[in-house]
Amino acid sequence: MKFIYSSACLMAMLYFITVNASAQKKKDHAPLVNTFIGTAGSGHSYPGAATPYGMVLLTPVTGTAPDGYLYTDSTIHGFTHAVYADASGIPHSEILFMPTIGAPELSQVKRGASFKKKYEKASVGYYNVTFNNKTEVELTATTRAGLQVYDFPAAPKANVIIDLQYGGNIINSEVEIINDHELRGLRTSGTDGNKRNTYFYAKFSKPFKTYGIALNGALQAGQKKASGTDVKLYVQFDDPGEVAIRTGLSHVSTAGALKNLDAEIPDFDYRKIQKAAKSTWTEELSKMEVTGGAPPVPRVEDAAPATYNPYGRPSPKVVKLPDFAALKQNVFYTAMYHTMLTPNVAGDADGTYITTDNKTAKSEGYTYYDVTPINTFGSRYQLITLTDPKRTVDFIKSYLDGSGNNTNLAFNELIVDATAKGIKGFDADRAYQKLRSSLNALNNEGLKQQGFIQGDKPLSVSKTLFYSYYNWLAAQMAKALNKSLETDEHYKLASSWKNLFNSKTGFFQAKTGNKFQEPFKPVDTVAYERGNAWQYLFMAPHDEEALLEMMGGKDAFEEKLDGFFGTLTEHPVYIEGFTGQYSVAYLYNNFIPYLYAFTDNSQKTQSYINRIINQLYAPEASGLSGNDYNGQISAWYITNSLGFYSVVPGGQYFIGLPQFDKATISLPNGKQFSVVNGGTAITRKNFYLQGMNLDKSGYNKLYLTYSDIAKGDDFEVFTGVMANKLFMQDLEKPTSKQLQTSVSPQK
Repeated sequence: MKFIYSSACLMAMLYFITVNASAQKKKDHAPLVNTFIGTAGSGHSYPGAATPYGMVLLTPVTGTAPDGYLYTDSTIHGFTHAVYADASGIPHSEILFMPTIGAPELSQVKRGASFKKKYEKASVGYYNVTFNNKTEVELTATTRAGLQVYDFPAAPKANVIIDLQYGGNIINSEVEIINDHELRGLRTSGTDGNKRNTYFYAKFSKPFKTYGIALNGALQAGQKKASGTDVKLYVQFDDPGEVAIRTGLSHVSTAGALKNLDAEIPDFDYRKIQKAAKSTWTEELSKMEVTGGAPPVPRVEDAAPATYNPYGRPSPKVVKLPDFAALKQNVFYTAMYHTMLTPNVAGDADGTYITTDNKTAKSEGYTYYDVTPINTFGSRYQLITLTDPKRTVDFIKSYLDGSGNNTNLAFNELIVDATAKGIKGFDADRAYQKLRSSLNALNNEGLKQQGFIQGDKPLSVSKTLFYSYYNWLAAQMAKALNKSLETDEHYKLASSWKNLFNSKTGFFQAKTGNKFQEPFKPVDTVAYERGNAWQYLFMAPHDEEALLEMMGGKDAFEEKLDGFFGTLTEHPVYIEGFTGQYSVAYLYNNFIPYLYAFTDNSQKTQSYINRIINQLYAPEASGLSGNDYNGQISAWYITNSLGFYSVVPGGQYFIGLPQFDKATISLPNGKQFSVVNGGTAITRKNFYLQGMNLDKSGYNKLYLTYSDIAKGDDFEVFTGVMANKLFMQDLEKPTSKQLQTSVSPQK
């Protein structure tokens, strides 16, 4: 019997160890996310409840539309169910609910409820606040539905206000009372050249006693439904205590919203939904693990003890230092969180979605997204293709099947990078034809005729530079598809940027005819979209070495880079945080710190990255220096914290400055790629490269390739407080040439 008992214990122990080891495979980084980062200043972030890439972001709003949520505010006007961006990239939220007590107040100002910050908290997939009037609100969400719990104080009358006017450019709205537990509606808003229909279906846990619908501010007696641009309503309860509301969304129909609701939140089990939301975030955040990042915090007990003081003066207090490593990890995992809030699922649970020409379609074998948020130049494509090829394919299929608009062709960075990495599962020829079709119209604005866009047209310089780059992207796709004539055609147009470079001033300038416009100042903004001549100075990412030669060689190129980072001018009020002319909010110059790789002082890359990360990112509400609605600013932080950055899709990864003792990426092929920088644990001043190893062997290149990463090797850097110019000058430099190999022809 003793043997049997021992065997049973041993089996139990082995089972426990196995289960425990399995549980440890994916660490829970969710507690490191601070959802309030970016909710002050110009960050445009929201602290509400969401799941990764979900249609629903159930969040408080504190200001008048379109201000959304501002951390410094102390009054909440409602809780909205979805967030989207207008043509300027400014986010708006919609489908607003608000709990009130007493007589129903539909006015946004009058219905607001004040609160104290100590009674507000949030985490991934969860938000909670208690108003000064003792009403407590809890929010959680699934992909296509949200669940609110309003715990009203004892009161004769309690209300839920629904405001369909709140949000961005409203075109129409509709609402209908179904019974004393249910209502449904629609909000149509204008976006970037399109209309956005958001349908909703709400179910209440308790019956409401009465209701009222207001159209243009006037209550409609006895009406159960209404439509217009100013529709608000209330439902009222008699001292209800706790009321839960589950609301499904759809961009297809109210029937779709109901199906989504019943599929994802079939009951009012709040904790089950909250737990599931956190679980999905734990899964997504486990794709990367970072440790360390700063010297360890001295233990309080290690501090010098207080000494006897005969003069009666108090001994100095022991001050507990902040844990800078933990704070950096907060910023990192919050950045990961922000990059996964968009693009948003746009199809119903059964795959049904609406195309841009307002037709119903069904996604087969993939999830349909609104990919407009990644239709911008920047860093996000690098993260998506590196860590999530399945979702990469879904995004591309959504783009091809009509999601978003075609006015900004930067989405094709994702397609080119996916092609270069060998990601399959989408129609590459169809993607190329869509890009080529869009480019034909843009190229006819001047690139095909005279090699640039004339200066009498708006934004002539920035358009010429962007169109040149988009043609380079098209050339990569044409090359992959073995279309040699079209490859050459797009390569020729990709060189158009050269025609606007004025060698006398050293800047890109507008031209009238064949003459540069005068007078000219580098801070002029007329011919540049959201920027000036300084900020567009290096906008030839596919051919920087040619730009270097046009500027007069390495020394002149470096001098311009120094001028870029050292020139101070006035900047737009909607952008915060500049290092000279550099701002992470200007996505088209995110790569500029890496251009020092082409000079004899490539160590300046590490210096400026260190400055940007420490000056423009912080673990606080105002810790983002620009609009991060689409996650691009957060994506820049992630890639640069890992220590490598691709200037163009499919290109080499320029080596920067790893920010953590160790950062590990779990790759889709089952391998792990680790970046180690032990210098971060010694002093925060260690930001100059002194040596490198790849797979435990000395490494002498200033770049990595995708194959280096995909192998799952360990990449180790050694850093110090002084620049090691001799080491840096001996490294093999990366390339940036128009004919660089980004993709290989398909076989």
